[in-house]
Amino acid sequence: MSDADFFNHYPASPYCTLSWWIQGQGEWCELGGEQACSQPRRALPRITFNGPQRRPVATWCRPPFHGLMLLFRPEALRRLTGLDVGPWLDKWVDAREVLPASWHGFLQSMLASQDDLARMRLTEQFIGSLWRAEQAHSVPRNSASSIGARIWPGVLQ
Repeated sequence: MSDADFFNHYPASPYCTLSWWIQGQGEWCELGGEQACSQPRRALPRITFNGPQRRPVATWCRPPFHGLMLLFRPEALRRLTGLDVGPWLDKWVDAREVLPASWHGFLQSMLASQDDLARMRLTEQFIGSLWRAEQAHSVPRNSASSIGARIWPGVLQ
C-alpha cells in the first residue's frame, strides 16, 4: 500500500470537531483532496480540536490506527462551553488549549476507556449532563406565551 491509501478526506464543514487518536498518530495536511498527497504533514495532538473549516482538509495515518470523532454545531458548543469558535476557524489544535478545564478529565478518560462502547457511554453521560444543565438555565423556545399564541391566535397578541 502507498501513502495515498492512508489519507482521510473531509469536506469543508461548519462543524467543530473533537478527535481522539486512540491508537496510532494522526497527521494534518494543509490541503485536502488530491493535493493532500503532495503536501507536507504535521503531527496532530492525541486529542485534537478543530473549528469550522472553509475548505476541504485531509489527515493521514498509517495502520494500526483507531480514532474517534465528535462533531458539534458551533452554537451547541458555545452553549456547552462558552467557547466562541470564531478564532478557531480553519485551525487544528490540542483540545486542552481550547476547552475549559472542566472538560479535561472527560477528554483524558476517553483515551483511557477500554473500548468504543465505554467511550460512547462516557460521552452520553458527560455531554448529556452538560446539556441538561444548560437547558435548565436557558429560556425555553416554547414559552407559555408563544404556546398560548398558537392555541389562541389573536387573543394573546
